[in-house]
Amino acid sequence: MGELPNTSDIMDEADGQDHERAEDDDYPRYIMKLFSIKKSKHPLMISEEESRMHAVPQQAKDYLRLLEEAGYDFGVEATCRLAADCLIVPAAAQARKNMGLLGTHKTTHLSLPTTPTCHPRGNDDDIRMPLEIYPECDLKTEVQDPLTKETVVVTGRADWAAGYDGRASAETLLLCGEAKQGKTFGEAESQLLVYLAICRHERQKHGKLVPSIQGFRTDSRLYEFQSLSSEGTLYTSYVFDVRDDRQLGIVYNFIIQQIQTAIELSPSTTPVKGSVDEKRKAVTVYAAESFWGVFDPPPAPSEDDELPDDPPF
Repeated sequence: MGELPNTSDIMDEADGQDHERAEDDDYPRYIMKLFSIKKSKHPLMISEEESRMHAVPQQAKDYLRLLEEAGYDFGVEATCRLAADCLIVPAAAQARKNMGLLGTHKTTHLSLPTTPTCHPRGNDDDIRMPLEIYPECDLKTEVQDPLTKETVVVTGRADWAAGYDGRASAETLLLCGEAKQGKTFGEAESQLLVYLAICRHERQKHGKLVPSIQGFRTDSRLYEFQSLSSEGTLYTSYVFDVRDDRQLGIVYNFIIQQIQTAIELSPSTTPVKGSVDEKRKAVTVYAAESFWGVFDPPPAPSEDDELPDDPPF
């Protein structure tokens, strides 16, 4: 059984266990082949409809400014995580409020939410649950290499993960985040890809109806968001800079909408015994109504080669 190193060390020299990785400099491409992932040319974008957008709380802006004024060293990841939490905390609370789940804990979620959802419900089990956020969350999965047929162990540690059933259950995680200091921000893209691949694979193994997973990376000033669909398509946003007021608003609302669309997956946290057609229908319904109903949908396949020249901000 081969074993890949923890993704926090992926840029370091491979150790003796990693005989597959040692000669492979294109780690992201290897991971995409290993987990059958393909990249979309269409950038992931939130809908900026006024009814969906929330103003960044002044308190969050004040805390970000105070970190600068207090002399915190932004050259270390600890400060980057602290700055990101200034946005994640109010965004998570706003998402819960929007979904009628503010003040709800997973052990007391038995009452239906007061805010309607577009996700169809056919029985009493279809109840949304609030995401719990797990800092420093260890992730692990086993996957068969399609070429060597060897079982490969892939591990990682996400700076943030959000799910429903504890940090030990990767199959119920729906959102991952990674922070890096500015000079290593690029490395976070590979790490985030691994986290999303692990969680989607675990959700597939446990028979989840919709195994899709979302995430983001940041250096506290720059943010990039990703979504890995049930079919294995990776959508990536533009890189946003929160030092620009408009882009700060986009980032804040991106986090809110990622959390809300993840909450819509709570009816799918139980393995399903339905037919293949039923599972395909569930994936289609979630994508059309709960995900692409919030994010800007990709163009038709015939238009997929036509991409915006510049970010719309």
